[in-house]
Amino acid sequence: MKLHLGCGRDYKEGYINCDISPEVKHDKIVDLEKKLPFEDSEVDEIYTKNTLEHIKNIIPLIEEFHRICKNNAIINIRVPFYSSYAFYCSLQHVTRFTPDTFKGSTFRDSNLEKIFNDKYKIKYFVERKKGLLGVFQKVIDYFINKNTYFYCRVLANIFPSSEIEYILEVKK
Repeated sequence: MKLHLGCGRDYKEGYINCDISPEVKHDKIVDLEKKLPFEDSEVDEIYTKNTLEHIKNIIPLIEEFHRICKNNAIINIRVPFYSSYAFYCSLQHVTRFTPDTFKGSTFRDSNLEKIFNDKYKIKYFVERKKGLLGVFQKVIDYFINKNTYFYCRVLANIFPSSEIEYILEVKK
Protein backbone atom coordinates (compact mmCIF):
# COMPACT_ATOMS: atom_id res chain seq x y z
CA MET A 1 0.00 0.00 0.00
CA LYS A 2 1.27 3.48 -0.92
CA LEU A 3 0.04 6.58 0.94
CA HIS A 4 0.07 10.18 -0.20
CA LEU A 5 -0.44 12.14 3.02
CA GLY A 6 -1.63 15.73 2.85
CA CYS A 7 -2.41 15.39 -0.84
CA GLY A 8 -4.25 18.70 -1.19
CA ARG A 9 -4.94 19.29 -4.88
CA ASP A 10 -2.10 16.95 -5.95
CA TYR A 11 -4.04 13.70 -6.45
CA LYS A 12 -1.60 10.86 -7.29
CA GLU A 13 -2.65 7.73 -9.15
CA GLY A 14 -1.50 4.50 -7.51
CA TYR A 15 -1.60 6.00 -4.01
CA ILE A 16 -4.24 6.25 -1.31
CA ASN A 17 -4.56 10.03 -1.26
CA CYS A 18 -5.25 11.36 2.23
CA ASP A 19 -6.08 14.85 3.44
CA ILE A 20 -7.93 16.45 6.33
CA SER A 21 -9.83 18.82 4.04
CA PRO A 22 -13.13 17.61 2.58
CA GLU A 23 -12.74 20.27 -0.12
CA VAL A 24 -10.00 18.49 -2.07
CA LYS A 25 -10.10 15.26 -4.05
CA HIS A 26 -8.93 12.48 -1.76
CA ASP A 27 -9.53 8.79 -1.06
CA LYS A 28 -9.58 9.09 2.72
CA ILE A 29 -9.88 11.87 5.29
CA VAL A 30 -6.95 11.59 7.70
CA ASP A 31 -5.95 13.89 10.56
CA LEU A 32 -2.16 13.67 10.89
CA GLU A 33 -2.35 15.00 14.46
CA LYS A 34 -4.14 11.80 15.55
CA LYS A 35 -3.53 8.06 15.35
CA LEU A 36 -3.41 7.06 11.69
CA PRO A 37 -6.28 4.82 10.53
CA PHE A 38 -4.05 2.06 9.16
CA GLU A 39 -2.96 -1.33 10.50
CA ASP A 40 0.51 -2.10 11.81
CA SER A 41 3.12 -2.83 9.12
CA GLU A 42 0.82 -2.54 6.10
CA VAL A 43 2.37 0.40 4.24
CA ASP A 44 5.15 0.08 1.64
CA GLU A 45 5.61 3.78 0.92
CA ILE A 46 4.62 7.17 2.31
CA TYR A 47 4.89 10.33 0.22
CA THR A 48 4.21 13.77 1.67
CA LYS A 49 5.03 17.21 0.29
CA ASN A 50 4.53 20.57 2.01
CA THR A 51 2.54 18.98 4.82
CA LEU A 52 4.68 18.08 7.83
CA GLU A 53 5.67 21.67 8.55
CA HIS A 54 2.04 22.20 9.64
CA ILE A 55 2.14 19.43 12.27
CA LYS A 56 2.40 20.58 15.88
CA ASN A 57 3.39 17.21 17.37
CA ILE A 58 5.74 15.73 14.81
CA ILE A 59 7.31 12.95 16.92
CA PRO A 60 4.01 11.13 17.55
CA LEU A 61 3.33 11.32 13.79
CA ILE A 62 6.74 9.83 12.96
CA GLU A 63 6.05 7.09 15.52
CA GLU A 64 2.81 6.42 13.65
CA PHE A 65 4.71 6.27 10.35
CA HIS A 66 6.97 3.66 11.92
CA ARG A 67 3.99 1.69 13.24
CA ILE A 68 2.11 1.51 9.94
CA CYS A 69 5.14 0.94 7.70
CA LYS A 70 6.63 -2.42 6.81
CA ASN A 71 10.33 -3.06 7.37
CA ASN A 72 12.30 -1.34 4.57
CA ALA A 73 9.33 0.85 3.61
CA ILE A 74 10.29 4.19 2.04
CA ILE A 75 9.12 7.53 3.42
CA ASN A 76 9.60 10.48 1.07
CA ILE A 77 9.18 13.84 2.81
CA ARG A 78 9.54 17.22 1.13
CA VAL A 79 9.19 20.33 3.31
CA PRO A 80 10.38 23.95 3.44
CA PHE A 81 13.97 24.27 4.64
CA TYR A 82 14.34 25.86 8.09
CA SER A 83 15.96 29.10 6.87
CA SER A 84 13.76 29.59 3.82
CA TYR A 85 11.28 32.33 3.12
CA ALA A 86 8.78 29.54 2.36
CA PHE A 87 8.93 28.44 5.99
CA TYR A 88 8.60 31.89 7.53
CA CYS A 89 5.96 33.31 5.20
CA SER A 90 3.12 31.26 6.73
CA LEU A 91 1.86 31.45 10.31
CA GLN A 92 0.62 27.87 9.83
CA HIS A 93 4.20 26.53 9.60
CA VAL A 94 5.13 25.25 13.05
CA THR A 95 7.87 22.61 12.56
CA ARG A 96 11.29 23.42 11.08
CA PHE A 97 13.43 20.88 9.22
CA THR A 98 17.23 20.59 9.01
CA PRO A 99 19.58 17.84 7.79
CA ASP A 100 19.65 16.46 11.35
CA THR A 101 15.89 16.37 11.91
CA PHE A 102 15.62 12.61 11.41
CA LYS A 103 18.78 11.58 13.24
CA GLY A 104 18.31 8.93 15.94
CA SER A 105 18.87 11.35 18.83
CA THR A 106 15.72 13.24 17.83
CA PHE A 107 13.70 10.20 18.88
CA ARG A 108 15.63 9.29 22.04
CA ASP A 109 12.73 10.18 24.37
CA SER A 110 10.24 8.29 22.21
CA ASN A 111 12.00 4.89 22.42
CA LEU A 112 12.44 4.90 18.64
CA GLU A 113 16.07 5.96 18.49
CA LYS A 114 16.87 3.60 15.59
CA ILE A 115 13.80 3.81 13.35
CA PHE A 116 15.48 4.79 10.07
CA ASN A 117 18.48 3.61 8.12
CA ASP A 118 21.45 5.73 9.25
CA LYS A 119 22.36 6.66 5.69
CA TYR A 120 19.18 8.30 4.54
CA LYS A 121 19.24 10.59 1.54
CA ILE A 122 18.80 14.33 1.77
CA LYS A 123 18.52 16.75 -1.11
CA TYR A 124 18.14 20.52 -0.99
CA PHE A 125 16.28 22.55 -3.54
CA VAL A 126 16.48 26.21 -4.35
CA GLU A 127 13.36 27.69 -5.88
CA ARG A 128 13.83 27.62 -9.65
CA LYS A 129 14.26 30.82 -11.59
CA LYS A 130 14.85 31.30 -15.31
CA GLY A 131 17.85 32.79 -17.04
CA LEU A 132 21.21 33.52 -15.42
CA LEU A 133 19.78 33.36 -11.90
CA GLY A 134 18.52 29.82 -12.60
CA VAL A 135 22.02 28.72 -13.65
CA PHE A 136 23.46 30.33 -10.51
CA GLN A 137 20.92 28.44 -8.38
CA LYS A 138 21.90 25.11 -9.98
CA VAL A 139 25.48 25.81 -8.93
CA ILE A 140 24.28 26.62 -5.40
CA ASP A 141 22.24 23.39 -5.32
CA TYR A 142 25.34 21.41 -6.24
CA PHE A 143 27.46 22.92 -3.44
CA ILE A 144 24.65 22.73 -0.89
CA ASN A 145 24.22 19.02 -1.51
CA LYS A 146 27.99 18.39 -1.60
CA ASN A 147 28.77 19.66 1.92
CA THR A 148 25.61 19.97 4.01
CA TYR A 149 27.42 20.67 7.30
CA PHE A 150 29.29 23.69 5.89
CA TYR A 151 26.17 24.87 4.11
CA CYS A 152 24.00 24.78 7.24
CA ARG A 153 26.61 26.34 9.53
CA VAL A 154 27.83 29.08 7.21
CA LEU A 155 25.68 29.67 4.14
CA ALA A 156 22.08 28.67 4.94
CA ASN A 157 21.01 32.17 5.97
CA ILE A 158 22.85 33.84 3.09
CA PHE A 159 21.69 31.42 0.35
CA PRO A 160 18.68 29.63 1.86
CA SER A 161 17.27 26.58 0.14
CA SER A 162 13.55 26.70 -0.42
CA GLU A 163 12.96 23.01 0.36
CA ILE A 164 14.61 19.93 1.76
CA GLU A 165 13.70 16.37 0.81
CA TYR A 166 14.30 13.28 2.94
CA ILE A 167 14.12 9.73 1.64
CA LEU A 168 13.97 7.53 4.72
CA GLU A 169 14.05 3.76 4.92
CA VAL A 170 12.15 2.26 7.88
CA LYS A 171 13.98 -0.22 10.09
CA LYS A 172 12.10 -2.57 12.40
